[in-house]
Amino acid sequence: MKILRDETPGGLAEKINKELEEDTRLWDTVTDIKYQVAVIPIMRGKEIAGFKTEYSALIPG
Repeated sequence: MKILRDETPGGLAEKINKELEEDTRLWDTVTDIKYQVAVIPIMRGKEIAGFKTEYSALIPG
């Protein structure tokens, strides 16, 4: 299994496509890619200064 992460959905899609192109065996075996979105707070001291969104995908293999 491999976990890919990016800060944009487009960037994650590029990483997934690159991973599948590099390992042609995955094209035959990939049946279930799981996606997740996480909103992560950016802390400055005790204050929340903002938020970062992280997109990830779990590719079985």
